[in-house]
Amino acid sequence: FIGDRSQGFGALERFGADFMNHFRLKVRAGVHTKGLQIIDSPGMIDSKQTMAASGRERGYDFLGATKWLARRADVILLFFDPAKPGTTGETLDCLTQSLAGLDHKLHIIMNKVDSFGNIHD
Repeated sequence: FIGDRSQGFGALERFGADFMNHFRLKVRAGVHTKGLQIIDSPGMIDSKQTMAASGRERGYDFLGATKWLARRADVILLFFDPAKPGTTGETLDCLTQSLAGLDHKLHIIMNKVDSFGNIHD
């Protein structure tokens, strides 16, 4: 998929094998999605210290890859789970670095917000 120049993702090869091993193509038969591509990136991690301590190093430039994809996207959906507020470290980096200047495309979705009883939960 990445190697198919007609898809427009060939430049992603610069992010290396660790990134490429996570990039997958799924095709849905019977769904009318001509011209529609949805890219689901990995979730964001709290901090570099948390990543290193847990052995969850990405092995590629996550913010760079996010920026590359975001610049080419028509719409960016950022799903934020308020029940897991510990993911703020990389989320803030992504918002201030990778998505800077792309706020006209960005939509923040508050996932599971209906499960809270009041605004202070």
